[in-house]
Amino acid sequence: MRPPLPAGFGDVLAPNAANVADVYDRLRVSHPGLIERIHSYLRSFNPEFQSLGIANYDNYRRLKFVPTTNPAQHQFNTTQVSDGTLHAVAILIAVFQSLPASLPLSLIGLEEPENNLHPAAAGVLLDALIEASHRTPIIASTHSADLLDRKGLPENSILAFALHEGETIIGPVDAAAKEILQKRLYTAGELLRSNQLNPELPAPRT
Repeated sequence: MRPPLPAGFGDVLAPNAANVADVYDRLRVSHPGLIERIHSYLRSFNPEFQSLGIANYDNYRRLKFVPTTNPAQHQFNTTQVSDGTLHAVAILIAVFQSLPASLPLSLIGLEEPENNLHPAAAGVLLDALIEASHRTPIIASTHSADLLDRKGLPENSILAFALHEGETIIGPVDAAAKEILQKRLYTAGELLRSNQLNPELPAPRT
């Protein structure tokens, strides 16, 4: 995401987010409402920046970051911001990207999206994932209890995993955890910290 790259169409965000400027530029023209949501979440992740922009160099393009203080006097390029800020932008554009009807996006997969983010940003990240999931299904894998610290997080949105008899079991949370979450006695994050967020295990083999 840091170096400027040859300008492209930005139809789909690349897995390494290298073409993030192209995707942002396309959304800026076709979906300004989504851009405002991205900017809103960016301000929550990092209040130092109020919005994003595009810097073009001949046929090259990169993101620029518009600061909250003195935005007209100084703006930052992708080499001048932290890994956490870049990661947050990549996640936001990944989940809010909207594709042409000829190229529908059926699923977004994220591996440990909380990496490089301050633990205090976990709640903002979860809000963004929940909002964006109303447009496109999202699967996010995580070991972070901070990300799951939300009372009211629907238990049917969580798949737990465990090693059982030499096999990895992935499935809905077991009955005990489900009851705790439904009654909002603890968050999924609190259950994860105490090793009580487990999947429903299959019946014993006979």
